Amino acid sequence: MFIKLLKKGTIILSFFSFLVGTSPVYASSSKTTADYSEAITQAHRTYKEKGYVWSKYMQLYRTDWDYLNMSLRNFESNRIYKDANGIPMVQYYGKHEYNPVTTAQWALAAHGRYVRSKKESDLKEFISLSDGLLNMQGSDGAFRYQFTFKKPELDTVFKPGWTSAMSQGQALSVFSRAYSLTGNTKYLIAGQLSLNYLMTPKQKGGVLTDLSDISVNYKNYLFFEEYVTEKDNYTLNGFMFTLFGLYDWSQLQTDRQYGQVIASESFRKGIQSLKLLLRKYDIGGFSTYDLSHLTMKKPPHIVPLYHSVHIYQLHALWTITHDQYLKNYSNKWISYVENAAVPDSAASGNPEGKVNETINQFKKAYYAYSHYASNHKQLIPETEIHKEYNRAKIYYQSAVNELNKTNPANKAALRTKLDDQYQIFITQRVIPYIDAYTYAEKRLKPKVDALETAIAAGDLDQTEALYHEVSRELKAGTAILHSFYGADARNLLLSQYKTPAQHIHSILQKPVTVKMLLDQVQTLSDQGSIDQARETIIKGDSLIKDIMPENKFNSKLLIEAEKLRNTLQ
Repeated sequence: MFIKLLKKGTIILSFFSFLVGTSPVYASSSKTTADYSEAITQAHRTYKEKGYVWSKYMQLYRTDWDYLNMSLRNFESNRIYKDANGIPMVQYYGKHEYNPVTTAQWALAAHGRYVRSKKESDLKEFISLSDGLLNMQGSDGAFRYQFTFKKPELDTVFKPGWTSAMSQGQALSVFSRAYSLTGNTKYLIAGQLSLNYLMTPKQKGGVLTDLSDISVNYKNYLFFEEYVTEKDNYTLNGFMFTLFGLYDWSQLQTDRQYGQVIASESFRKGIQSLKLLLRKYDIGGFSTYDLSHLTMKKPPHIVPLYHSVHIYQLHALWTITHDQYLKNYSNKWISYVENAAVPDSAASGNPEGKVNETINQFKKAYYAYSHYASNHKQLIPETEIHKEYNRAKIYYQSAVNELNKTNPANKAALRTKLDDQYQIFITQRVIPYIDAYTYAEKRLKPKVDALETAIAAGDLDQTEALYHEVSRELKAGTAILHSFYGADARNLLLSQYKTPAQHIHSILQKPVTVKMLLDQVQTLSDQGSIDQARETIIKGDSLIKDIMPENKFNSKLLIEAEKLRNTLQ
C-alpha cells in the first residue's frame, strides 16, 4: 500500500498515498458489536463525505485486461514526482523514496491504458515502469523498502530493508503482463524470484505466515502479510492483492515451469484462508482493515476507503473462483454502505426526539421482515434484514451518546424507554429471526441438500449418516424456527426449510431402517453366526418388501438385500 501522511506528521501505509481522508477510525476496545456502533457511524459519515465508490472498479477479472480498472485511477499527488526515467518517488518524512507498490500500480495503470487504447506510448510507459520495478528487486527476489516506516496502529516501526507480501504479489501481476506482451524471459526470472521470496516463512525473514494467531486450530492455513509484525495482524486488502498476483502468475503459459504450479496451489490455499477469516473482519455495519482487534487486543481498525476496496476485490475474486461465499460477502458489505441510514444532527440537542426517532428505527427493523413476508409472501433478502438490524444498532448508540451528552433531567426514564423498546423489537424479534434464518440457511439446508445428493448417488453409508444428522436437527435444532414473532415470516421459514427436511426424513425412515438391518445381518455373517443372520433378514422381509426402487439409494439397497440372501442360502 502507499503511505499517507496523517495529522501531526505521522504516516500510515494506505492503498493510494495521494488520496485524502483515508485515516483510520478506531472503535471501542470492547469486543461487543454494539460498542462499535459509534465508530461505525463515523465511518459511514466519512465514507459518504469523501464520496468513496466501489462500483467503478468492479470487473470480470482477466489477466490480459486492465487490472481492477487501475487505469481509471487518478495518480496525481504533490507528494510524488518522477525521476529521470519516469519512475515515481514518494515523499516520506521530507525525503522522496522509491516504493515498489507505487511503481507496480503505476505500471498496472499504464498496462490498463494500453489494453484499452493500444497506444504505443502507453506500452512504452508500461515496459519502462516494469523495468523500474525489476531494478528494485534484490538477488533473493525481495522488494525491500529502503526507508524507515512507522505503523503506530500496530505499535511497529519498520527499519530500512523491510518487506511486504503486497509488493511481491503486485510484482507478479506486473511481470506476468510484461512477459505476455514482450516474451522477454527476464520477467519470468524476476517473477519466479518474487514468488520464491513470497513463499519464505516469516520465521526465516519472509512474509508468509499462518493463522495460528487467530486459533491454534488454524495453523495449517496460510496468509501473506502486508505488514510483518511479531503478532500477525492479517491486513485484508494486501492479502487479497497478493492473491491476484498468485493467480496472474499461475495462468502464464511457458515452455517450462517458473513456479506456476506453486502459485496455483498457493492461490487455492489463500482462498481457503480468506473464506475462513472473512466473518472476523465483519463487525456489523463495516469491515475492518485488519484483525489487530483480535490478535493484538486493539480497537477495531476501520479505514472507510478500504471498505470499498474490499468490496471490489471480493467481487473480482468471485469472478475467478465462482465461489458464491465471496460474492455474498461483497454484496453484504455493499449493503452496509449503500443507502445506510446515518443519524444526522436534526435531533441533536433534543434527547427525547432522538429516543423517539431511534425507537421508530427499531420498529422499522422488525417490520422489515414481518411485513415483507406478509406483503410479498416470501422471506426478506438476507442483506436487507442485516442492513435494518445494523441501522437499529447505529441509531441506538447514537441515542445513548445524545443522552450522555445532553444529560437531561429525565435521562434515566428516557434510557429505560430506549432499552425496553430495544429489548422488545430487536432482542426479542429481529435477532431471533436472523438467528432462525441463519440456522435454516447455513445449517439445516446444507444437511438436507447433502442428504439428497447422497440418495441420488446411491451412497448407502453417507445417506444413513446424513439421515441421522437431519433427524437430530428435527428433534432439537429446528425449535429455533418457531422462536420469533411474525406468523407469516415464521410459516414461510418453516415451509421452505423444515417441511422439506421432514419430507425427506419421512420417505427415508423405512429404507434407513432396512439399511441398518442389513448392516446387522452382514456383521453376524462376518462373525460366522449364519443362522442368526438368516433369522434377522427373515424378520426384516416385511420391511424390505415395502421398499420401492424409486431412487438410486432404494435400488442399491434392494440389490444389497438380494446379495445377502443369496450369500446366506
